[in-house]
Amino acid sequence: MYNKALKINERTLAATDPIIGNNYNNLGIVYMSQGDMKQALSSYEKAFDIYKRAYGEDHERITISLDNIGSVYREEKKYDKALEYFRKSLAIKEHLFPADHPRSAASHGYIADVAFDTGHLDLAMEHFQLQLKMLLKSLPHDHLDIADCYTSIAIILQRQGDFMEAL
Repeated sequence: MYNKALKINERTLAATDPIIGNNYNNLGIVYMSQGDMKQALSSYEKAFDIYKRAYGEDHERITISLDNIGSVYREEKKYDKALEYFRKSLAIKEHLFPADHPRSAASHGYIADVAFDTGHLDLAMEHFQLQLKMLLKSLPHDHLDIADCYTSIAIILQRQGDFMEAL
């Protein structure tokens, strides 16, 4: 269905219309869910190019595309590329959003995940703690994102042998 929507939109809208970018982004989500990283990356890159032409460099949609591209690279275990995209996204979010915004906090979580995957537990801890600090300032304290962050920190503490603190 997304492909059908894309074909119609490409026939009727300008090539730089963000709706077409949204179509490509949605295709990327489906391809990634199916494990087709090549198609997911291609779709996310097309969405990124359209958003960049439509909005310029500093827009929320750009950060979404950068995060999605970073997620593909993380899934492919191309960690340096994943970090590059997650850091670019974070830099834009820090410019766009107020301090301690949940979207910026999410970027710290993405960076922490890559650090964890590569065994850099201290770096992962640093970014998870930044994420937690931001979330505690911006979300209700019983929000599920906060619980997930506590869990991630506990896993690192457990790996580091700090069992009492992990509890």
